[in-house]
Amino acid sequence: MTAIATRWLPLGDLLVFSPLGLSFVDDFTGQAQIGSVKTTLTIETPPGSGAYVATGVLGLFTNSGILAYPNLGRRGRVPTPAETPRKYRASIVAQYYTPLYPAGLNAPGFDFTVTAYDDNTDFTIVKPTTATLPLLPKANYPFDGTTPLLRGNVVTAAGAPIVALVTAVEPFDDTGDTNQTRVATDQGGFFRLPLRWGNAKSPKPTTVTAIDPVSGKSGTTSMPFPYNLSNPLTITIPIP
Repeated sequence: MTAIATRWLPLGDLLVFSPLGLSFVDDFTGQAQIGSVKTTLTIETPPGSGAYVATGVLGLFTNSGILAYPNLGRRGRVPTPAETPRKYRASIVAQYYTPLYPAGLNAPGFDFTVTAYDDNTDFTIVKPTTATLPLLPKANYPFDGTTPLLRGNVVTAAGAPIVALVTAVEPFDDTGDTNQTRVATDQGGFFRLPLRWGNAKSPKPTTVTAIDPVSGKSGTTSMPFPYNLSNPLTITIPIP
C-alpha cells in the first residue's frame, strides 16, 4: 500500500482537510494489514517539553485504509501572528503486529506537526504529512499452514526477554541474490519467522539477526540448509 495525500477527504457534501495521512502495510505480505488496529493521539504539552498527553481525538480510516484526523488544527480564524505548529503523536496498537516507527521499533509513536488553519489558508503551503508505516508480524501472526516457520526467542545475557527486531537473510538463488524477512518479538521475547526452503542448488546458510532497539546491540546465528525447524532457536544479545 502506498501513502497518498490526504489533503481532502469527502464527508457528505463537504471537503475536510487532514494534517496526517498514514498508510499501513503488512511487512510480510506487502498488502494491507489484517486484524484490529487501535490508535491513540497525543499532543506535546506544554510545547517544547517533550511530554505528551492524550487528546481524546479519534482517528478516521478512509476507504483506502489511510489513518486521518479530519479538522485537526482547524480554527475559525488563524490568529495573527500565527500559532507555532504543535507536535502530535499517533500511537498504534495492532492485533498481529508491532509498528516499525520512523524513530525505531521502540519509539512511542509516529510524530507529526499540525499547523493551525482556517478557510483562508493556502493549502499549497500547509500540506499534510503522508507516510507508510511498516507493521512487523508478532508471534501470534496467523501464517498459513504451508509457511515454514522458525520459532524462537530473544534474550539478554542474563536470560531476560527482549522486544527486538529479528531479520533473516536467506540465499534466494545461486546468483547471490537474497531474500530478507523481518518480524518483531512479543513482550516475552518470542518470535515466529517465516522462511523459504532455500535453494538446493545453492545450499548456503541463512543468517538470522536480532537487534535490541534500545542499545543497538545484536545477536546473530547461522542456519545451514536444509533447515531444522523442529527445535526453537534462542538468540542472545550481549547486554546485561
